Amino acid sequence: MSRISTVEQLSRSLAKGLPPITWISGDEPLLVLEAADSLRSRARASGFGERQVLEVGAHFDTSLLLEQTRSLSLFSERKLVDVRLAGKPTKDLGEALHKAAGLLGDDCRVLLTSARLERTTLNTAWFNALASAVLLLELPKVERDRLPEWLAGRLSSQGQRGSRQILALIADRTEGNLLAAHQELQRLALLLPPGDLDLAQVETIVLDSARYDIFGLIDTALLGQTARALRMVDALRAEDAALPLLTWGLADCLRRLLKVRQTLDGGQPIQSALRSAAVFGKRETCFRQAIGRLDGGGLLRLLRETAHLDRMAKGVGGLAGTGAPAAFGGSDPDSQWAAVERIVIGLCGMARLAA
Repeated sequence: MSRISTVEQLSRSLAKGLPPITWISGDEPLLVLEAADSLRSRARASGFGERQVLEVGAHFDTSLLLEQTRSLSLFSERKLVDVRLAGKPTKDLGEALHKAAGLLGDDCRVLLTSARLERTTLNTAWFNALASAVLLLELPKVERDRLPEWLAGRLSSQGQRGSRQILALIADRTEGNLLAAHQELQRLALLLPPGDLDLAQVETIVLDSARYDIFGLIDTALLGQTARALRMVDALRAEDAALPLLTWGLADCLRRLLKVRQTLDGGQPIQSALRSAAVFGKRETCFRQAIGRLDGGGLLRLLRETAHLDRMAKGVGGLAGTGAPAAFGGSDPDSQWAAVERIVIGLCGMARLAA
């Protein structure tokens, strides 16, 4: 199986000819759509004039896929079967794809688009059985630290340039919502002339459409980025995010931090401490920064107050008889989100919560 990670690599590969099956996956719908459009354009230029779209949902009949890959095109010499997955690919779909791969002639090609494929899917027998027929494009997510660079590239392609301040402004207002970022850049292209952009004009035009996820908030707090973390709390509250899930995420993070701290205090090196708390990958950087400013006592206080927040979020009693600190107020949403802010500030290391 050929595995690539950029649209440029896809273009170079397609220049040599369309593989039997091209699978485009990623967590950014905009990037998946653009890559798929690139392949569709190449397919049309290569004589695949007919396109059959198959929307794959929970109860998809895989015989439709086999039927389309077997049948000859009615309107042109070649056909592209465009398969769009709404959820996680199933074993039945995988087996149908395997059968289809063995039946494909020069007159038919298959394009699949989906969300990012999980490791469990990549390791299945049916997926590996497709190896010889599939070109897999795995598009990485545009993380916050890469977003200004991505925006600059897009602005450049439309003949505009933004200062660091402008790029940071657009990134702050569209983070986590790449489609919105794309739309805002299109608005700038329509409303402002080519060349250097004016900050005041951009500030007026670009809307605040950022979207944040719960675990992104926790990582931001671990990095000590207080202002950004509080902005994320406000956005999550406005989106009516699941408070019990956020509380669980905070508690899990604090328990891991406490375990790292205790292991370090026991004389173990930081790498061993992180492994003992099952902290791997990019989260290592977040935990290393947090552990440098948080002591065991502070982590215990944060964990206790997160437990009180958990009770309130689940509606299991308020203050009475829980031992919750007075600063938490009642169990209404305002008090609960105020508590989230206080815990996040404590996790950022900016202030300790009241004992």
